[in-house]
Amino acid sequence: MYYPYLRGKMYELLAIKELIENGLINSKNVSPIIEPVRDNSTFNNLLKLAKKNDYNLNIISNPQVGEYKAVDQLPGLIKDNNMKNSIIIQNNNTVTISKDDLLFYDAPVEVLDDSNRNSTINVVQDSLVFNKSRIGNPKHVVVFNDCFNRQDRNADYSENQDENFSEYHLVYKEVGYEGFGDYSIIGKDYQDSGFAPYAVAIHIVYFDKNNILRIHHFVSDSNDDMYDPANKLHEALGKLHNWVNSSSFDKDKNSSEGLMQLDTLFSEDRYPGLGFLKKLEIMHHLEIMNRYLRKTGNTN
Repeated sequence: MYYPYLRGKMYELLAIKELIENGLINSKNVSPIIEPVRDNSTFNNLLKLAKKNDYNLNIISNPQVGEYKAVDQLPGLIKDNNMKNSIIIQNNNTVTISKDDLLFYDAPVEVLDDSNRNSTINVVQDSLVFNKSRIGNPKHVVVFNDCFNRQDRNADYSENQDENFSEYHLVYKEVGYEGFGDYSIIGKDYQDSGFAPYAVAIHIVYFDKNNILRIHHFVSDSNDDMYDPANKLHEALGKLHNWVNSSSFDKDKNSSEGLMQLDTLFSEDRYPGLGFLKKLEIMHHLEIMNRYLRKTGNTN
């Protein structure tokens, strides 16, 4: 099982919404963890859609970032929509835990003993990945890591255009874990507002010939100023277009609805905004993960 961690920003929520609506992900393979950052109709509509489609989402009921003002109403909202209550565990917070909750440890965990919480899913950072003696029953543990190598500037991604992303999907099951997770192509650091970048970078996760997950960064060329973001996007999309249509691109493993929409943006020379770009990048990542897990049977 794959547990992508996403903040409840509009385009992240819309990515999940479009994937569910089109049947491109299945809750047996991909189980998103969502930390709400704003109380808005996009979030509420996603919960209703997930309930209608019997799709389980893990909703953080004690968000630590953002401006979700109705935190006291979150447990009821989660329950009413049949979602899984999920709790961030930090060194300084005191929370009431149910045996059915998902626990996300945002702090070092010295010893994890879930013998009294056999139904609880524990999401732990990768410091405990291969140390079974410290985590108790690995059956209820999700190994988690921030796989996205964030750079200070978008232009900096051109210095290492292709790099390793993750191998957890290859090993988690044989070690005995419930699943694996990451922050997709967003990364752990939360940014509440956008800015006009000097460069546009597109981040595409893909499977190589050995099924190792890698990430390719497609960066614009005209990066001396912040003017004409539409042209910057077209430059980056042009590089993506060439990559997708090259002989080395494995369509069986890496084609997706999100990737197809990105390529269409290039052919139509259209600029929908950078938030829309993030939506398609996330859609692509989650869809290819769903396909991989469905084909390999690596579900819990």
